[in-house]
Amino acid sequence: MLLLIYLLAAGTTIYLFYNFYPWGGRPRQRSLPSYMEPRALPGRGRRRRSEKPKDDTPPEPPPFDLLHLEPGDIVIHHDQDFLVAERRTVREDSWEWIDYTLEDGEDLAILSVNDEQEETFWLTPVLDLNLSYPPPEKLTYRQTSFTLTSAGQAEIVETEERFRYYTYEESSQLQIVIAEDWGAQWELFLGEAVRPKDLQLLPGPQRQQRS
Repeated sequence: MLLLIYLLAAGTTIYLFYNFYPWGGRPRQRSLPSYMEPRALPGRGRRRRSEKPKDDTPPEPPPFDLLHLEPGDIVIHHDQDFLVAERRTVREDSWEWIDYTLEDGEDLAILSVNDEQEETFWLTPVLDLNLSYPPPEKLTYRQTSFTLTSAGQAEIVETEERFRYYTYEESSQLQIVIAEDWGAQWELFLGEAVRPKDLQLLPGPQRQQRS
């Protein structure tokens, strides 16, 4: 009987030693550290959203014509080179035209183009003509008679300045005189109609850098 009890105790001791003793027997199952646990890769199981390819195509440059001149461009008229110094958009109701201020040293001119390029005028300042107020129906300049044919009020879009204008034409309609009333002073111009094809345009340095 004592032998049986001894054998049972020895078997129990061996079992406990083999399974549970910290430094002996079969190692216990332990959880892995968090940094060793397997993790799902980002985006695993999800479709990656397609990205639109970048459009590296440079924007189209503006057209190079009488409606899209910029300061720095060159306009050649009668073999004289003029620099575009300023661009102004003029509006009267729904009608618009563009006035370019041109310079060649001390020589000044205004190139006036309507929005459809149907009417293009080359204007030069008139300094030797006095105009009364109200403006007359007829005037004479350099032995040529001009008759008032139209008048109106217009606005400079960029500055919102307003002025009144009066257009005088000679009988042959080859020349015109335009008088602009700015309230405190008159600005007078002698002009003639020109064909766009008779003007040569050269791009300025800024336009050349973009091309």
